[in-house]
Amino acid sequence: MNAANLPAGGFENNSLKEQSEVNLSWADKKMELLFETPEDFRPAGLKQVNLKNVKHKQKKRALLKNGEQFRMIFENSVDGIILTLSNGSVLLANQAACRIFGFPPENIFEIGKDSLFDSNDPNFLPALKALRKTGKFKGELTLLRKDGTKFQGELHSNRFKDTLERSLNCIIINDVTERRLIEKEKTKIDRLCLIGEMAAGIAHEIRNPMTSIRGYLQILKSKKELAGYSDIFQIMIDDLDSANSTISEYLYLAKNMAVDLKPVDLNTVLEESCLAIKDDLVKNNLRINFEPGEVPNLLLDSQQIRQMVIKLIQNGFEASPPGGYLTLKTFLEDDHVFLQVSDQGNGIAPEIKGKIGMPFCTTKDYKKGLGLAVCFSIALRHNAHMEIKTGATGTTVLVRFRLIPSLFNYYTVC
Repeated sequence: MNAANLPAGGFENNSLKEQSEVNLSWADKKMELLFETPEDFRPAGLKQVNLKNVKHKQKKRALLKNGEQFRMIFENSVDGIILTLSNGSVLLANQAACRIFGFPPENIFEIGKDSLFDSNDPNFLPALKALRKTGKFKGELTLLRKDGTKFQGELHSNRFKDTLERSLNCIIINDVTERRLIEKEKTKIDRLCLIGEMAAGIAHEIRNPMTSIRGYLQILKSKKELAGYSDIFQIMIDDLDSANSTISEYLYLAKNMAVDLKPVDLNTVLEESCLAIKDDLVKNNLRINFEPGEVPNLLLDSQQIRQMVIKLIQNGFEASPPGGYLTLKTFLEDDHVFLQVSDQGNGIAPEIKGKIGMPFCTTKDYKKGLGLAVCFSIALRHNAHMEIKTGATGTTVLVRFRLIPSLFNYYTVC
């Protein structure tokens, strides 16, 4: 229809006639003028538009857009998201869930809840009961990876019905293993600092009388008329020195102990530490395999780091068999410098693994159990992190130091 064919008095609309055929009211339609070109304001005709179809298409486009947004959120979420049917079989899982459980995307749909949840967890059955009763659950459960290892997961589960009226469970999973390790590490550090602060508070009161007693014992030992008691006096002096050494080690646990930080070559500190115990190594037929890496200087208190290294080496040799060797190495990874000490022992007993680094934790009657506690505290004062990995073939201690780029003459990791 063009402008020439328009009736002089207006136009005839057949909407009312069409209403009986398609069941549309006048309000469901509108008329639009058509033009030959956008610049031409002379009407070329009319176009009848069905508003219901327009609204339907608009809703469809909005739903598709929302669906795409939800799909992107689902796929890119850092938390694992799993949709399960009422029988526990997996209907849908995002990439984070596949990564957390270690299943490839094509296989995770073939498993059920028995392959994901540890049924021996005492919280498992109460969680199922809560989910069946209320349709919701929030808490921590022990979960299973594909390789059989267990980990703690924080779960948020909610039951709903989809468009097909199927009952589904949406489970959001967050692996809290690292968080629990950090919390445990923080608790250990807080306890060490408390012990160190208590030691710092009483050290002065204890050391002063000990110094006086030691001085008088030396005077008595030098008297000729008491020469027969010389050995006894020496034993007492040695015991006082041992007690004083213990107090010094306790002071190393204090968080606020002063550190003299200077740019230091870590490899040089390790070489000096090995030389300091060279006689003990030769005497006990022990060897150190030193593998220095190319690492930049670090801000360190060389005296404290040297003490930490010596204690780690001594611990490693005490755990190693006669004639064994220790691996001592440094390397650079990402933005950290690592110090690694590995022994050839039988590993740490499971019953004391959780107590490692706490004062008096030792399996040797002749040791005070302060060595690793002191090492943890020294690492803490250097903003370093110390991690211990143990197994049947030995124990490895990793100390991770942070890089400070401004110190290293524009040192660049390529």
